[in-house]
Amino acid sequence: MTNSPRPIDSDSVAPRPLVLALALLLIAATAALYVPSLSGELVYDDLPLIEQAPATRSIQAALQRFMEPFWEFNNQDSEVQRGVWRPLTSLALAVGRTIGGGAPFGFHLVSLLLHIAGTIVAFRLGALLLRTRAGIASATRAALGGAAVAWLFAFHPAQVESVAWMSAVNDPLFGFLALWALLSYERAAQAERAPWLAALLMLLALASKETAIVVPILAVLLDVTAGRRLSSTPGRRALLALFLPLAIWYGVRVYVFGDVTAGVFRDHGDFGFSASREWTFRIELAGGFLRHLFWPDAPAVFRPVHPVLPAGSQAVLHGALWLGGTVVAAIAALVLRKRAVAFGLIGALVVIAPMVASPDRAGLFPESDRYLYLAVFGAALALIAVLARLRSALPMALVTLTAAALMGRISWAHEDTFQNEIAFRDAAVEDAPDSPNVRWGAGRAYITEYVRTQDTPTLEQAYIHYLHSLKAVTKYGDGSFVDDETRSGAERIARLENLILNTPAEKRRLDPTVFATTDDRYQATLGQIYSNLLRIDVAKTPDLDYPLRLAEGAAQILDWGKKPELASLLAQIHLRRGETQQAKEAIALAMKAAPSNPSYQAQLGQILMREGNFEGARTTFDRALELRPQDADLRLDFASAALEGGRLEIAEAAIQRVLAEDSPKNVRALVLRATLEGKRRRPTEALRYLDRALAENPNNGLAHKQRGLAMVQLNDFEGALESFSNAARLMPEDFQSHNNVASLLLRQQPGPNASESAQESWLLALEPVLVRAYMLSPPSGQEQLLLQQQLERLVGNNPDRALNLATSLRLQNRSALSLIWVNRAIEARNAWPEEERDGNLLLAYTLQGQLSREAGLAEDAVHALRNAVLIEPNHFPAQFELSDVLTALKRYDEARTPTLKALELFPEAGIAREMAAAVKGTLEQHLKLIEANSAAGPELPR
Repeated sequence: MTNSPRPIDSDSVAPRPLVLALALLLIAATAALYVPSLSGELVYDDLPLIEQAPATRSIQAALQRFMEPFWEFNNQDSEVQRGVWRPLTSLALAVGRTIGGGAPFGFHLVSLLLHIAGTIVAFRLGALLLRTRAGIASATRAALGGAAVAWLFAFHPAQVESVAWMSAVNDPLFGFLALWALLSYERAAQAERAPWLAALLMLLALASKETAIVVPILAVLLDVTAGRRLSSTPGRRALLALFLPLAIWYGVRVYVFGDVTAGVFRDHGDFGFSASREWTFRIELAGGFLRHLFWPDAPAVFRPVHPVLPAGSQAVLHGALWLGGTVVAAIAALVLRKRAVAFGLIGALVVIAPMVASPDRAGLFPESDRYLYLAVFGAALALIAVLARLRSALPMALVTLTAAALMGRISWAHEDTFQNEIAFRDAAVEDAPDSPNVRWGAGRAYITEYVRTQDTPTLEQAYIHYLHSLKAVTKYGDGSFVDDETRSGAERIARLENLILNTPAEKRRLDPTVFATTDDRYQATLGQIYSNLLRIDVAKTPDLDYPLRLAEGAAQILDWGKKPELASLLAQIHLRRGETQQAKEAIALAMKAAPSNPSYQAQLGQILMREGNFEGARTTFDRALELRPQDADLRLDFASAALEGGRLEIAEAAIQRVLAEDSPKNVRALVLRATLEGKRRRPTEALRYLDRALAENPNNGLAHKQRGLAMVQLNDFEGALESFSNAARLMPEDFQSHNNVASLLLRQQPGPNASESAQESWLLALEPVLVRAYMLSPPSGQEQLLLQQQLERLVGNNPDRALNLATSLRLQNRSALSLIWVNRAIEARNAWPEEERDGNLLLAYTLQGQLSREAGLAEDAVHALRNAVLIEPNHFPAQFELSDVLTALKRYDEARTPTLKALELFPEAGIAREMAAAVKGTLEQHLKLIEANSAAGPELPR
């Protein structure tokens, strides 16, 4: 090549001790900065990539799946694999698993080591370019400048996302390989050798991340800024070496994706832009990237996309200023022959160009810091190249140290975002509070945290996030609603539900500035249903009908046969209601839609366990394990089924495998092992395992329950009562725990000579747990009969207690039991004070009518409801129910009066908005049937 700089003479090389000292200083400083990231847990994409991806399970698995799409495990539909092939990224994650034994530390260490390696290469490349492009004669000065470039590269806040986030390991991996390729290319060009090592490194970079496609362009930019002619023989040879990796990469991708486009043109999504907004968004995106490069004061993972700009937004103007300023500076650098500055600025523009050109292929949040990993080097080089030309080295040192200190402080704080899923999602909500995707993602994280901790405020926060996700795409009324975070969780939920459910349709309109997909709405709906299902556990008056209505309403809107998550959720609801047949039908739909999903197989196993079919459950869990053999929870499900089925040796082998391969501190495995020892009548051994389990998680209800059983075997009934009470508190839906507490309290009944206060204290402790055990008791069996006999003694002739118990049982979907107790309340009606009697009887007769009808006792229902309307003719529920039952019996003449009365009362009946249309429609249909079939004919106008 002609006009290329002469190779640097050996006597112009910086002293080795200085270079080594600078390298060690960079390594130490970078490692120190990222120490907090080493303790981070799995967040966001880490969960599927590290927990589910087969290619990351081991180095051997990564090599075996080398020719598979990166996200193939996550979705078998090739159209949504997003054209991603990153075998070296899978290999890096597999190495991390090997180093850390599956713990997050190993993955973090790999990311940090790659970032340190990239920093050292940035140091050497920066020094080389400052010598050859900035005209710095002193090798020592150039080395110091290279160290400054590397320091800014290492400490820049945009790098935190790539280094602290395990699943973003592809960025430091591809960045390290890309920088090394450019360093090797520059050295080969100076020595007028063919850059075959650079070509190999480019190919490896492409196998790490697709954006490495810019590396050949950056290599050509090196030639241009060095004044080397590409038309010469060495130049043509260099071009061949540059573009050969691209040809190989393309050929491999054609094989992997099975089409000539090599998966490159598969879109990730559609933001719904207008033609003009597409271009203004590109300006906004490019300017945003450049701002984060040169003024990195606000790092963020989630920066929302606005299909239509909000009123008053200056995002496009600011983007244009940043983009225009950078382009002008790059052109000026070329004109003034400031070649290092020009390479840095143009290189940064080249790196961000693929995301700006095709933002729909960069995910739902394209303005992400991780896309700037390589661009940071260009920005740092441009800055230091300006400073290094000054006569004194002091300005460069001061600027570098000040910038590194400021950026280090920001980066250190930003690492907290990646410490755990809750911190990650909280930061996301702070960055993008109106993004439906961010909100339902936060809801999911808080649901997971609630399942782990059973903390009620955590569940409330989850539901609040789901409600915000549903609310975000719609403007309600004048838009003045503000979710007051100083209120309690229950108050915030009530206000949000009222806004969403009760705002009239004419006062709702879509917000075009908010980007949302159909999947966002779907996931938020699932979250709303699941939150309400979980809220049953903590509700004072639990209602199993509400989540079922929500789920059935969603199923009517969606093709739930093709929505396995919704079918799975319906199965969970039916199982909670004790409706195992309906649960099996729902989960069968989920399994049909997603036959390779082991979670649905596992859910079927849980349903079979509830039915007592332990052998069938064990076989089902075994099939699920074939699909996901490393899943510790699935293996423990299998062990649990074997344990309940009496297959103790099989259960023991599965439990021990989890304790050996997953973790010796696995709480569930320890509790199951204790259960096994209990079945073998070895309570002391059981307690040893339970002590270990409770040391890890003091709030594990099953551990307390098994501890109670072990204490009973040891005849320590006081200890057993304490353990069972803890279990009942932590597992409010567990019948056995409540029943055991009730049984042990009954053993403690004070004698006939005990004081009145002792008797009262005993009753106060016994009554709530006895009622709860009765509500949870199996529909058939001796337990329910014994509990009912005890309750009859407690309730006696107290109609208030009987009616309250009937109401609670009704909400628990225990209609047959509820009818027993409402009948007792009515029988004991004379015990009510006269001034309260009619009001209580009105409620009792209405409930009796509803329950009688459900039990198929239509005449009893009519009798009860007529009693109710005799007490209060303006009671809408009784008039509506009486109209409904008489119309169903085709007694149209009798149905006329309650139907007309219900229609008259309807406007003031306080029916929830989502139910109002259906209720009124039912009454109007009744009236049509009455008028069509009544002997008296239509009522004359008044």
